[in-house]
Amino acid sequence: MRGIFLTLGFLMYCPAWAHVPALLLPINGTPITSYFLGQSEISRAIYAELTQPEDFFVAQFYVKSKQVNSIEILTPACPQVLSSEEFQPTALILKGDVPWKLNGETNRDFVIRLEKLAIARAESNFAKGQRPQYFEEFAKQNYWVGGRVNLKLRAGLYAIVVFNKDSSKGNFTLGLNEKESWTPDLYKYVGDVLPKISASICDPKGFSGTIIP
Repeated sequence: MRGIFLTLGFLMYCPAWAHVPALLLPINGTPITSYFLGQSEISRAIYAELTQPEDFFVAQFYVKSKQVNSIEILTPACPQVLSSEEFQPTALILKGDVPWKLNGETNRDFVIRLEKLAIARAESNFAKGQRPQYFEEFAKQNYWVGGRVNLKLRAGLYAIVVFNKDSSKGNFTLGLNEKESWTPDLYKYVGDVLPKISASICDPKGFSGTIIP
């Protein structure tokens, strides 16, 4: 997922290097409510957060025909977020819809149940001081490298569930697929959303402004 965090000016001249950004803020009722990524064959850079300990994030996508899908997870490396290196979320990939929680089931137990249903995962477990960084020169932002997985998926509905194994929380970026496709409407959309992303990518309170450090 290289070159996903670009300024609009660079996008206008070199769209083949950019993923379409999406800022997906926390929503109430997950997994009863969740995000759906239309036309998922077009590459995305999904900016989201885990707001509370044991939170999880759900996004669904549809594969139109058998193809290789890439999923990668990064976290911003920010001096003002002291725990950013230790924050290493995991992305589970599930076939089909995500089941709802059982009556009285905790978030932790729910995620454990989903882990048994997952067909793959993108995860990392770097020791402190060993986690590599990636510098995005156009946004002038460092990112901690996380897990990545490439999967040949058959046509159908799939889900991505992002969670963290400990109580850490914060912003993360999820990269989905590599194919690029740009239109005038997408350029306008990126011009609207990128300033919001850039303003909060390193905010200790997250994109929502509600994370308690």
